[in-house]
Amino acid sequence: MKRTDSLPRILKDAQLYELLKKGDPNSLEHIYLRYKRLLFWIGKQIVEDDFVVETLVQDVFLKLWLQRDSIETPNHILGFLRFVL
Repeated sequence: MKRTDSLPRILKDAQLYELLKKGDPNSLEHIYLRYKRLLFWIGKQIVEDDFVVETLVQDVFLKLWLQRDSIETPNHILGFLRFVL
């Protein structure tokens, strides 16, 4: 299957950070794919209901998109996601 987006499969945190700050929605997709399982696992430690955890994880990424200007460095992406969750 051919990829239709313009970003390579693997991007470094710094690259994702720069694209996120520029408002590139593909960067959010890459960040989501990178961290969704970790956030789901963390959420499951707090809430047993899978549906609730999935909803919370989706909300976390929405918040990241809306607050992307407040992220100061590439290292803050995961910290932001964990804090919001």
